Order: sequence, then C-alpha cells, then structure tokens
Amino acid sequence: MKKISSLFIFLIFMSSCGYKNINLESENNLNVRQITLAGNKKIGRILQNEILLISSSEGSDKIEISLTANKVRKVRNKDNSGKVTKYDIVIRADLIITSLNSDKTTRRSFIKNSNFDLKPKHIDTINAEKKETINLTNQVAEEILNYFKISYKN
Repeated sequence: MKKISSLFIFLIFMSSCGYKNINLESENNLNVRQITLAGNKKIGRILQNEILLISSSEGSDKIEISLTANKVRKVRNKDNSGKVTKYDIVIRADLIITSLNSDKTTRRSFIKNSNFDLKPKHIDTINAEKKETINLTNQVAEEILNYFKISYKN
C-alpha cells in the first residue's frame, strides 16, 4: 500500500511540474521550403526524407536547407601479411540552415562513425558495409531531427 501511495504522489508531482516530452509534441512549427543536396545522394535522400517528415506547410518558422552528406571508408587494421582485417566508416552531414523569417544562417555538422570486420566472402563484407552505412545514416538522421525539435520548438 505504501508503494502505491508513493507512486501516486510521484505521478501528481510529475503531472503538475510542467514537464513536456518534446518528442511527443504533435505541433510542427517548421516549414522546410527547399532542401538542396550535395555529396552522397543516397545518404542525402534518406536524411532529406526524415527532415521532410517533421516539416509542415502551416509552420511559422520557414527555412531552406543545404545538405552535404559524405561517407568515408578507411582501413582500420591490417594483419601481419598486410591484408585488411577491419574498416572504419564515417558518415558526415553538413547542414546550412537559412531562416527565411530573419535571414539568419546556421551551420551545423553531424558526424557518426563505426567499424566492421572483413568477412571471408566478399559479398558478406559488402553487406556488412551496407548495414553499417544504414545504421549510421539513421543515427545521423535522429540527431538532425532532435536538433530541429529543440531549435524550432515553441
């Protein structure tokens, strides 16, 4: 009984403190007029689609975005004979955000990196690289969305 009453008191305090989860807000104050892509088009389109999901035609903050997405694969480890055993992948997205309301320009970079092992079969190595690329792109997209949700909230 003591646990139930303490839980009830906790819920009363949480509901009256003014706490709001910004990820659950349904209002979109962002109106993305145009997104210009450069660099890796495949990654750029994935990021563009995620950004457009939070855009609303009724949004009060009107912006234009220039998005440059790049992917770099580098050798991380080699064995004694000189064969590659591990690769690093770096996904970088550079945003130039121009506010049409105030003519203010903001530059922001988002970088994620990971690595993967060389597989015995070449096709498995290619698939591992694709999987890591998709995972990193999704992480960058999540960071970009969080940035917009925090920067362009009420």
